[in-house]
Amino acid sequence: SAWVSVVSGFNAGIDSLVFDASGNLYIGGNFTDAGDANGDYIVKWDGSSLSSLGTGLNGLVNIIAIDNSGNVYVGGEFTSAGGVANTSLIAMWDGSVWNDVSGGISGSLIRSLAFNNDFTKLYIGGSFTDHGDANGDYVTVYDISTDSYSSLSTGLNNWCNAIYVDNQNIYLGGIFTTAGGITANRFVIWNGQKFIPLGDGVTPNSVQDICKLNDSIYLGGAFTTAGGITLLDRIAIYLGNGIYKPLDINLPGTATVYSLFIDNQDNLYVGFTTSGDAKTAGDDTITNAGT
Repeated sequence: SAWVSVVSGFNAGIDSLVFDASGNLYIGGNFTDAGDANGDYIVKWDGSSLSSLGTGLNGLVNIIAIDNSGNVYVGGEFTSAGGVANTSLIAMWDGSVWNDVSGGISGSLIRSLAFNNDFTKLYIGGSFTDHGDANGDYVTVYDISTDSYSSLSTGLNNWCNAIYVDNQNIYLGGIFTTAGGITANRFVIWNGQKFIPLGDGVTPNSVQDICKLNDSIYLGGAFTTAGGITLLDRIAIYLGNGIYKPLDINLPGTATVYSLFIDNQDNLYVGFTTSGDAKTAGDDTITNAGT
């Protein structure tokens, strides 16, 4: 019923919020000195106070993912985590110390992290090329048991911003136009063996986030068409078999949609860039009195 302050505030932006199984909230972003002098770019909130993770990081955290053992994986634009060697762009906090993730990743940034269903593999998307081998472009998969990376076919030709895991399929969104050497406009499936394009995809700009409700995949970003359909706003629903439809919502202005979230009661939350009134479809019953 009301907003409640968590802490007194941060000195720069927050980009990622993830709860662990114990209810601790991990907060990542571009801030420094949150809670104490080591609260740089990531901290933990236990419900009453903030605490540092070692000596923190030296650059922006874009994304946080937690495995089923409680290990906290972070991706971003940092080059060092807690002063540990080989922690460029990606690192893992085991509850006590920072660890490298198979030597880190050389590139500009990591934007997306997603585990497969049994937490044996971590899919990583961002802006990097030739990671692990000549095909490790913009997306790679980390095998936890072997502590090694492998490429997905011949990779992508541009940034991967979002990854969503659904059973055996991995949905990827970004600004790429080819995946594995085939045309895939900013939205594609990796089925474990090959990339599968999803109809005409979206144009002309990026996919920023992906989520799923029932059997439909929701996409948000800066695109204006999906599957050849002109959209009212930069959000669409993928129904399968290459078919897309608009969402019955009218955001204010020309909003870019950066974040989508579906809660356990199937409510869809949309985070976007503009201010003003958003309008959604509704219905009224009108009784005909006979005239």
